[in-house]
Amino acid sequence: MSRFDGKVALVTGAASGIGKQIVLRFAADGGTPVIADLNLDAADATAREIRAKGSDAFAVAMNVADEAMVEKGVADIIEEYGQIDVLASNAGIQIVKPVVDFPFSDWKRLLAIHLDGEFTTTDDVADAVLFLCRRQNQRAHRPVAHREPRLGHGIDRWRRRRFGALRHDDEHGLREPGRTRVASRTRGRNARDS
Repeated sequence: MSRFDGKVALVTGAASGIGKQIVLRFAADGGTPVIADLNLDAADATAREIRAKGSDAFAVAMNVADEAMVEKGVADIIEEYGQIDVLASNAGIQIVKPVVDFPFSDWKRLLAIHLDGEFTTTDDVADAVLFLCRRQNQRAHRPVAHREPRLGHGIDRWRRRRFGALRHDDEHGLREPGRTRVASRTRGRNARDS
């Protein structure tokens, strides 16, 4: 058994360079790589190369700086495989110029890919994984904490049921987002101090 048997990895910027080497190695170690790239033709070519070696692979068009494209790409992966086990946020660009010649628009583009892209892919994959875990727990008839859905998202069936973060509550373990709790002893101490 290979170390990545049965695992699905989403790798951004994977049609060439370091990303391509990541997906080739992941496939060689038994995993199923998803090649996410701006250039869908190049991503398809990489997926064909992997399939020619006897492994499964899937290509999706993805601009990590475009939240809608990331959501659609993640939804397509869930539709195809029903899981995402690994995320490698590899997409990136290089803009090499002296600072005095560096346009602000290039700076914003660089940040959109390196920072916003990292956030959107991590956020969407985490949402998908949490949704799948919750669905699996419901099928097994095990109770899970209620999660309040976020608003404003929903391009596919699973995406409409996206859930927000849980917070820890000292007394009850987990609580719904947005519910703040002030310990009565803190309120009492503040009242005495005034």
